[in-house]
Amino acid sequence: SDVCSSDLFSSHRVLRPFVEAYGVFADLLARQDPGEAVDEGRLVAQCLGLGRQYHLQRRIHSASSVSQAIFRSALDLARNRGLLARGGEELAARRREFAEEVRTAIRRVEAIDALAMSRRAGLIP
Repeated sequence: SDVCSSDLFSSHRVLRPFVEAYGVFADLLARQDPGEAVDEGRLVAQCLGLGRQYHLQRRIHSASSVSQAIFRSALDLARNRGLLARGGEELAARRREFAEEVRTAIRRVEAIDALAMSRRAGLIP
């Protein structure tokens, strides 16, 4: 039981860079015109710039979140979900849903972080 709970309370450290990077990617993808082809290299470069900006603004916590490798992984996920093709409003809606799904994951990681801080402070066992 102790091993399981300690793993839970440290999982945010491993997950945070990924979900934050996916959040940057998903935000940018949701802003793309669904009728235009996605320039993958340009999108990753934009992610790097926006990720740096978010980190300076403390909108993301981990400098590890600004990673070309993780942004490319997010790109692969979006491609596998059919989010990079050209389309219309239905595609735009699916991109927004993807961004919301990632934001939900970010909120969950933040909740685990808050629990871990409470545990370190002795507020919970």
